[in-house]
Amino acid sequence: MKMRHVRYIAVVATVVVALTGARRGHGGGCDDDNGSSSSSSSGGFTSGGSSSSSGGSDDDYEVSTGGYSSGTSGSSADGTKTEGESDVKITACEVSSTSETFGEVKFKYEITNGNSVKEADYSGTFEFKETAGTATSMGLFTQSDVAAGAKVTGEVTGMVSDDNMSALSGQCTVKSVSKLDF
Repeated sequence: MKMRHVRYIAVVATVVVALTGARRGHGGGCDDDNGSSSSSSSGGFTSGGSSSSSGGSDDDYEVSTGGYSSGTSGSSADGTKTEGESDVKITACEVSSTSETFGEVKFKYEITNGNSVKEADYSGTFEFKETAGTATSMGLFTQSDVAAGAKVTGEVTGMVSDDNMSALSGQCTVKSVSKLDF
């Protein structure tokens, strides 16, 4: 088995642990804040066919650091390393109706490996939550072998259901990020 496959399996296992909450010994769940920290990049949008917001202006997306005062976790002989949460952001969030009650949420994202020396593998989840909090969609992402200082883009899709897809509005956020440095 190649080292790349071993790294991929390790990243997937980390995502499963992060999503189930298994390392905290609880019954699972992603939304308890005990011992977890993450940053989020969010953007609101209103549906109606296919509307989107992009990271082009400050009005469209809000970025918070979720408790991190800096994206760097330190430097050593291996160079400067950053936290995965500071490396991932949503650049656009689009909703499209497939019927009156079903649709897709397309999460477009950008990962910039802030490490100065080491490449990294990333995995995590994006979440769409309707303004009233009822309709939710998740998108899982994985990016392997992102070189130090490199920027990659991607797109994942999640499904959403609502009684009135044409009037659906909500917010997209980065829910969780796992980064494995090599």
